[in-house]
Amino acid sequence: MIKVLLLFFYILLYGHPHCFIEVYPKIDTKNNLIQNISFRWEIDEMTSTALMTEIDTNQNGIIDKKENNYIKNNYFLTLKENHFYTYIKNNKKEIPYTIKFFQAKYKNNKVNYIFSIKTKTPIPIKNLNIYFYDKDFFVAMILKQEFLEKNSLFEIKDYDGDYCFGYILKGK
Repeated sequence: MIKVLLLFFYILLYGHPHCFIEVYPKIDTKNNLIQNISFRWEIDEMTSTALMTEIDTNQNGIIDKKENNYIKNNYFLTLKENHFYTYIKNNKKEIPYTIKFFQAKYKNNKVNYIFSIKTKTPIPIKNLNIYFYDKDFFVAMILKQEFLEKNSLFEIKDYDGDYCFGYILKGK
């Protein structure tokens, strides 16, 4: 019986997100092609507090250049193996991308990651899906219609993977 209870608590520990990130995408288009994609991730207050406790070495409540580089190299870039929880697909074919800009800011008790990505060629909006999820379910990516710019060429759909939940930004 004790083994069953331990297994149950173990599953509960790993069965829910430990971090919540609101995703604010900004997508620049021209002639129905995506020219640039940038994001602002607003990290939940509890995770932000833990992060600031570790990295804000001078305790001034501001992420300076040295602290930004530490976050980029020790936290953000380590997400590459998880595709930065962002998967871009056109006609179900995954489109590779690289990070071209990163900056961390601390505002309203939350750490924000501001970054942009680059693809080899501009991407057509038609048949484009951008997925946001963590397959391990430790991070919950949150995307709402009000996070998009007005008159956006995209709509938001729920994504229900086998073992995870997330959102899809679909080109109209």
